[in-house]
Amino acid sequence: MTQARNNNSLHNNASVICIGVANVDIVAHIDTGFLLRHRVDKGTSTLMRSEDLMPIIKDLKNALTIPGGCAANTACGIATEGVATQFSGMIHDDEYGQIFQDGFKPYGVSFTPGYHPERHTALCLTLVTQDKERSFVFSPSAASWGLSEDNLPARDESRPLIVYTESNLFRMTAGTTHQSMVHAVIEKYRGPDVQIILNLIDTEITSHHRKTILDMIANRSFAYIISNQDELMALFSVKTLDDALAAAQKSGQKFITTLGRDGAYIVDEHRADHIAGTGIAMEDIVDTVGAGDQFSAGFVAALAKGMDIDAACLNGTKHAIRILGLAGARPLIIQKAA
Repeated sequence: MTQARNNNSLHNNASVICIGVANVDIVAHIDTGFLLRHRVDKGTSTLMRSEDLMPIIKDLKNALTIPGGCAANTACGIATEGVATQFSGMIHDDEYGQIFQDGFKPYGVSFTPGYHPERHTALCLTLVTQDKERSFVFSPSAASWGLSEDNLPARDESRPLIVYTESNLFRMTAGTTHQSMVHAVIEKYRGPDVQIILNLIDTEITSHHRKTILDMIANRSFAYIISNQDELMALFSVKTLDDALAAAQKSGQKFITTLGRDGAYIVDEHRADHIAGTGIAMEDIVDTVGAGDQFSAGFVAALAKGMDIDAACLNGTKHAIRILGLAGARPLIIQKAA
């Protein structure tokens, strides 16, 4: 792990590259019957053909169209703490691509897009039920999934680097000669002053790629893996959190496992310590969209500033609690008076 550094010098802080799906979120509050009617799995990700998304979109009421994507949302949250942050992802030269690109400007995130010549910019339907649960629908044939190794940005060699990526990259294989874009990222950026962080983001993805992820853990590919408790259980194919924590300790990998309002666990071979949440009343929660992304943002930003892992987790919970009281997945930008 990178040693603590002088927090008063931005130049000495780590820079961050976030790599992931570049998509525009279409967010709507719906009832469970809507999910049943459109054959959407509750609380996870449902993959559909692009043409099958349109009837769902037309059936939505009062939907919000906003730039999204897990790593992109995280990049915006990191940048609010003054950390130099880049995003890497692929879009199309279309209306939604422009919406996605413009979404970084208020946060100061650097984004030089890769443009897919044929596939349209990815859309992700984020459907929020009355219990605040999120269900996602997207098409794996959109531009995002064509990310190429050539689109990965060069690093700033003058400072340490944190690379934050999401498990969706295991599904990106078209633009690389490696097994997946996760493998390509590791090959490009590995180094003594680089920390590579993987966020598992979804139980289905984790279950499908669990052997690959476990092999990469054995090869010490990641500085940290971030997950929620269900994703951790899926990774180790166990039914209880206690069993998952024990398996995580045995693996020797550093894990940060979130528990919603109840905080998080820090896990490595020597410890499985609970970090308490800061607390928020149910009536104050607008929705849970972006809570995991902004936990990651607070965690990564703190690491970039040289904070230790406990302080980073506390910073992550603060970011997560803040976003629970807002609509959408990105923090508010307060414009200062001239």
